[in-house]
Amino acid sequence: MNVFNLRIKGLRIYLQLLTPAHTEPFLAYLITNKEFHAPYVPLRDESFFTRENARNQTTQWEQVEQDQKYSFGIFEQESERLVGKITLSQVSRGPFQNAFIGYDMDQSCQRQGYMTEALHLVISFSFQRLLLHRVQANIMPHNRASQRVLEKVGFVKEGLGAHYLKINGNWEDHLFYALTKEKFDELYKDAPYPVSYEEREEKTSQKE
Repeated sequence: MNVFNLRIKGLRIYLQLLTPAHTEPFLAYLITNKEFHAPYVPLRDESFFTRENARNQTTQWEQVEQDQKYSFGIFEQESERLVGKITLSQVSRGPFQNAFIGYDMDQSCQRQGYMTEALHLVISFSFQRLLLHRVQANIMPHNRASQRVLEKVGFVKEGLGAHYLKINGNWEDHLFYALTKEKFDELYKDAPYPVSYEEREEKTSQKE
């Protein structure tokens, strides 16, 4: 399986690994959502919102090849517009078989169910293709919308980390959420969202 040519398709969206070919739409996405995302991310200076940085963020050959990190774009199926990003990072093998999930969405696409579907697609990929046993997410307590979407797809709250991450210039508490393969199998015997894996014929180069 060439994961760079893979589309993970649901009802209204699909996930595809970001590549340098996505530099321009990804840069536009970052700039458009600069203020909207600011309360939920570390401080970003102006160098973050440049073509060079957008290209660096979409160049992930080594990270994927080494099974460390997978950054997917979230695309509308009908328009193929980039509307979000969802990432599996800090992939750990051995006895842990774990990864962390992080995500963000275009402000114009809030409350449309896209992130719920994107989470279902990426956790299906995590358990069915990467064969992980557990996926985790860390959320600030005041981010109730993000907590609701995690709980909707089956994540369970496990604890609280005090002053866990420096977000927007402040050390913020974070709630720890997780979903295991056992829980996933129990919840998704009859999946609410169809998941299909479509391997594209065109070859995507990450080494250009």
